[in-house]
Amino acid sequence: MRDPRTGKRFSARSTLAGEAYALAVDRILGSESGVLEALEESIAQDPRFCMALAARYMLAKEQDEQDAADFRLRALAALEDSEEWERAHIGALFLFLDDPSKNLVSTEHYVSIFGYDLVVISQLCDYLIFHGGASKLERVQRILEAADSRLKTDWAYLARLGFAVSEAGDSARGLAIVERALEQRTSSLYVMHSYAHVLYQEHLPERSSELLLQWLERYRVRAQDGALLSHIYWHLALSQLELGDSRAAWRYYREYAAPEVSSCDRVLKLADAGGFLLRAFLSEGPSVEVSKAERALCDQYESLIAHPFIALHVSVILLVAGDRVALVALRSKLEQLGTASGRVSKAIVDALLAFLEGDYQRCCSLTKALSSSDRISIGGNYIERVLLDLLEERAELLIGYSV
Repeated sequence: MRDPRTGKRFSARSTLAGEAYALAVDRILGSESGVLEALEESIAQDPRFCMALAARYMLAKEQDEQDAADFRLRALAALEDSEEWERAHIGALFLFLDDPSKNLVSTEHYVSIFGYDLVVISQLCDYLIFHGGASKLERVQRILEAADSRLKTDWAYLARLGFAVSEAGDSARGLAIVERALEQRTSSLYVMHSYAHVLYQEHLPERSSELLLQWLERYRVRAQDGALLSHIYWHLALSQLELGDSRAAWRYYREYAAPEVSSCDRVLKLADAGGFLLRAFLSEGPSVEVSKAERALCDQYESLIAHPFIALHVSVILLVAGDRVALVALRSKLEQLGTASGRVSKAIVDALLAFLEGDYQRCCSLTKALSSSDRISIGGNYIERVLLDLLEERAELLIGYSV
């Protein structure tokens, strides 16, 4: 059997094993339910199918499963029966999973040669979004646009390309590209997630709300176990805030996207909590309450506070909670660390502390001192990085009121 995405021949000794693996990859790239079941079916049909074993290792490693190493060893042992392209894929994937930072250059080189390997391309781009620094937007777009021509009509590729194009500044073109992906794979959580991000950049909350509600009505049950389902509800909650329906926004957030109920990974739980709470705080004022679970996220990420993305979302939650003592403690810790990324993190924490203390002039001075490159290097996507802009705009408004 051949891989339907690339046309390459699988080494699987069973057609059913190849079909189940291809289904699993579609579900991985679409952030859809049923990945584990498809991989287990593939391995059951051919216990020595290296591609299924490698994907199972990737999943086990992401989930911190105790037997993750067993799948790695089985995949490596099965390489003697594999195709050349499969060996290249597994070698690049395992190196990147082992140490993304150390193997970043070699992985970029790999995808420049094997530009059809969307699994590795996706892993690489996801990493760069958070750790790619000031040049990450152009870098991710360049990697995707250089992909093999056989991916150019693939829905999973188009969803990522459109997202990247929008993030790099051309949201109108990005929207058109993501819409092509949506036509092919309407049920995909990842495609709908990309669409929601681009609609936010295009300032289209009514359209976003309408489409998200329609999608959830049609696909919610099917997407029940998808990792991004809670994040889709978060986007819906944001659209309701933008439309002025605070009650609906809070209902969607508390029932489906708050950390107590979220299906997302730990980092996205933090980002969704901070992103919603700050927007609600700026809309409704200090009456916004922070739950125990939201406050607990701040303690969980204290050791990673030097990363600007973590610093932004932790300090946002502390601002909304009115916890000046904790913000001062964060600032002291960052002063002790003194790393390059810690400079941006410290400026963020200082700015939020100044806002909490009512020193809006100082808040603006601190945020305006952060360059465009500094802001991009915070990590994450526009909808997350824009929190700093929203805070700055409100501080400027409050300065005007206080004059």
